[in-house]
Amino acid sequence: MCGKVRCRIYDKSGQTHDGESALFLNLGHIFNDKKWCENQTETPWVIWEFFDYYKFDGFAFDDAVGHENSQNSPEYWVEVSMDGNEWTEVLHKENVGDQDYKEEYFEPVEGRFVKATFKRADGAARIYGADIYGEYSRPYERTDGNISIGKTILATYDQANEKEGAHNLLTGNYNLGESKWCSYAADPTKDPIKYVVIDLEDDFDISSFKINDCKLHEGGSPNTNHYKISVSSEAPDLSLISPIGDSNTCWTTVVEKYDTEDKTIKEDVLEAPVMGRYVKLELPRVKKDGKEYNTDIHRIYTFDVFGQKRNTAGVANVTSDDDTEAPVLYYDLQGRPVKEPKAGFYIRTQGSKVSKVLVK
Repeated sequence: MCGKVRCRIYDKSGQTHDGESALFLNLGHIFNDKKWCENQTETPWVIWEFFDYYKFDGFAFDDAVGHENSQNSPEYWVEVSMDGNEWTEVLHKENVGDQDYKEEYFEPVEGRFVKATFKRADGAARIYGADIYGEYSRPYERTDGNISIGKTILATYDQANEKEGAHNLLTGNYNLGESKWCSYAADPTKDPIKYVVIDLEDDFDISSFKINDCKLHEGGSPNTNHYKISVSSEAPDLSLISPIGDSNTCWTTVVEKYDTEDKTIKEDVLEAPVMGRYVKLELPRVKKDGKEYNTDIHRIYTFDVFGQKRNTAGVANVTSDDDTEAPVLYYDLQGRPVKEPKAGFYIRTQGSKVSKVLVK
């Protein structure tokens, strides 16, 4: 599954089993017969984490009636948070058990986390998909240097089902054991290479990678025993990439490891950062020194890329024919204008001159 994932299931009060997972709240448009079912708590709840800041202004969900012989939730609450700790209630509806599909709007509130709480009906909450409305507000700068969370999957091959696509690799979802990229064992004659191509959406100095393999959650399943990572600053021609191979010449292979089945956490730190925007993870089925690699099904939970952005958004278009007469402007490290800089690092511009400065 290609594209961009903007949020993940961050936490939940519970669920009856994996077949009624909270993950289906985000996949209701794909699996209209799948639901999140929770019967362990009096008021079941779920929290979404967005990868950037948004101004939220609406919430909708598809309730049980119309899908099964049960009752709708008669009451629900929606809250928004900047950090997942302090919450602001933005919506509370009661006496709505007669509504099969519930959709409400409210005044825009900025945040990164959304929490929905439901009052149980006949012993459980049964929700067949939810939608959160709003618009992008500003980027969230991660302090851990992870530059791949929430970025774009350009191409991938293959996946076991629509739930276990490569989009799960870029959520940072280490603890939710159902969220993974699962691909079948390769046919060495027809599809020897499983792959995913990622657009980091800007140029970065890439310094390291981390793969969270299946034994993180599945003790009885084998880890991947061979992988290859390549980087490019030039956009690849996706039509030249297939399960048989890749004839693009833009890639630089930065990591290739064998005999890694004993490593649930695979961490690779480069000797020196490599500039790039595009990253390709390959899981080839090959023979080397008499051993055949990647004959098992792959189950990878996350693929993290770490590095530092090369360009600062928001300052590149500040230009002037005469730098000495141009006004001096300051921006924070996220590219937002700053009227009066206080202590800390800022981007200083004067016409076409851009520099990073420390204000004491």
